[in-house]
Amino acid sequence: MAMGYQYSPNKNISFQYAGIQINATSNLATKSNDNIFYIDFGNFYGDAIHAIEKSGYSIIQVKDNDRLDDIIQKLLGAMNASFIKDPTFMAAKRPVDYNTRLNIPGFLMDQASMSKVLLTTAPLHHQVIQFLTDNDIRIIRINLKGKKNE
Repeated sequence: MAMGYQYSPNKNISFQYAGIQINATSNLATKSNDNIFYIDFGNFYGDAIHAIEKSGYSIIQVKDNDRLDDIIQKLLGAMNASFIKDPTFMAAKRPVDYNTRLNIPGFLMDQASMSKVLLTTAPLHHQVIQFLTDNDIRIIRINLKGKKNE
């Protein structure tokens, strides 16, 4: 929701597979009529993903062993979002040679339809948060709740 999408689990999806019409459920992400995609968490096997795509649906597959960075890149790709991985910011408005670089691990999305959004797992100092906010960058911090980010 923070990125403007509505997430709906267990939505019906119907597609042709091996000459048979299959009715199944998957997870749906929607923003508008032209940006709709399904997210599969490993429920489809074999050529099912290819069959779903052949039926005209967009779908990404998130596997248990996927790294967080890979999952985020899959989601951003499905969203047709342009982004920079691990962006670098200049701390002051002066030439690069005489500036301090601030590198933040994560993904900086830059979409014409909304302000820039930084997705990160890094804990950010309050002054860094203020710097980003002052530069019209929204921050979405992903809390892994004790899980290792590989």
